[in-house]
Amino acid sequence: MTVSLPETAEKRGLPLKVIKLETLEQAQACPSPATIFSLFLNGEFVTTDISVCMDSRFDGIMKAR
Repeated sequence: MTVSLPETAEKRGLPLKVIKLETLEQAQACPSPATIFSLFLNGEFVTTDISVCMDSRFDGIMKAR
């Protein structure tokens, strides 16, 4: 079963803010090394690995923090 990042965050009681970049200017001003997908926690860059949206990968990334 595929679980989305909002579902993953909700199951763990984590606040989630999704910011969709819609212009070239927004992408160029983004603090991320990749504008396709980036995960930040408490303002700190975590990963650009979109597989983190899966429950098991999310838990593994968070344990490493």
